[in-house]
Amino acid sequence: MCDANAPQQEQEESIMQGPSQAPTKAGVSTVGLGEREAKFIEACYNADVESIESMMEEDFVASVTDVNGRSALHFCAGNGLPTLCTKLMDRGATMDKQDVLGFTPLHMATGYVKLDTVKLLVERGADANIASFDGKLAVEIAEDMFEKTPAKQFFRANPTHEKLKEMVDVLDEATEVEEEDEEEEGLEEENGVTRSVNEFGDITEETENAKFVVRVKPRGEASSGNGIERRAVKVDDVKVTIKIKEAEKKA
Repeated sequence: MCDANAPQQEQEESIMQGPSQAPTKAGVSTVGLGEREAKFIEACYNADVESIESMMEEDFVASVTDVNGRSALHFCAGNGLPTLCTKLMDRGATMDKQDVLGFTPLHMATGYVKLDTVKLLVERGADANIASFDGKLAVEIAEDMFEKTPAKQFFRANPTHEKLKEMVDVLDEATEVEEEDEEEEGLEEENGVTRSVNEFGDITEETENAKFVVRVKPRGEASSGNGIERRAVKVDDVKVTIKIKEAEKKA
């Protein structure tokens, strides 16, 4: 999908493991599109910056998608083209549009390890709490890849590992901000400890000095009835985040 020589393009290599881990590398499909729409989508898929900008100057509609539901923003995000992503969003491209697998442009940028584009989408308000249809949040895709990427490469620090670590932090913070805005059902406070459970079943406990978050995957699945399949939780499905608050400096 990525053209290593494309201008403005981030140069990280993708390490995606398939649709269960991250967006696929499946080619673009323009069946049913008009000639102009097909050329535009293909240009976005191939990171043909000159053609994309030329067609956008002609006030081309940014909402056109291929048969898999992937928009120009999906492909530009996956190719790591933040400048073009900005132009598309300014022209009305939908940040949170999901394709046939439920992937958003944020999923695409995450799966292809495009850190600058991930930061841009988060800053522009992309919803980090949207899960793909198999239950993957963007932060979970980043976490899966981070855990599978060696910290060192040829006895040196692996830049992809470091980039994934920063990406996890960015997405985790974006996800937590949204979660903290949810209605605090089940909020309890006892002996200086605040405890809340959000709609995903995540448990947050906060004291004066630290914050503990217990996150259970897969998210958003009910544990009983209502036509939703029950799924057992494995040890690997549980993530515990501990953040120590910085002590106030003494005068």
